[in-house]
Amino acid sequence: MNSQEYVIIVADDDDDDILLINDVFDSLNTGFQLHSVGNGKELIEYLDQLSGSNDLVDRKKPGLVFLDINMPIMNGIDTLKEIRKHGRYPCVPVVMLTTSYHRETIDVCYEYGAVGFLTKPGEFQVFEKKIGETLTYWFDTIRHPIA
Repeated sequence: MNSQEYVIIVADDDDDDILLINDVFDSLNTGFQLHSVGNGKELIEYLDQLSGSNDLVDRKKPGLVFLDINMPIMNGIDTLKEIRKHGRYPCVPVVMLTTSYHRETIDVCYEYGAVGFLTKPGEFQVFEKKIGETLTYWFDTIRHPIA
């Protein structure tokens, strides 16, 4: 998969987590453009902007979404429901990224269409490994249709 065609989107309201994720992507040197938003409403608006773009030269497709559960305005679960309800991006993998370990929360995320559930580790190297493995799985190991 050509990393120049896709954007990886991170929806998280914690600036420290966004900085950490940016550092992880920089260290992995994946070539993917990383775009961050602070809540679910901003994520939906960004996805709408991507789908509405007529500029085929600069248009990036959402290749993967990392979605935090606990955010203001529109939380991760409500955002996931909205993404799947619209059907604009039914095949875009959404990986929940959170500190939660609650079985019920995990079950609900999968019920509404999440493809993965990562808990945020405290150590950079562990986080880097988890993100790297996730990217390898979605972009190198398997093939899936991305709208």
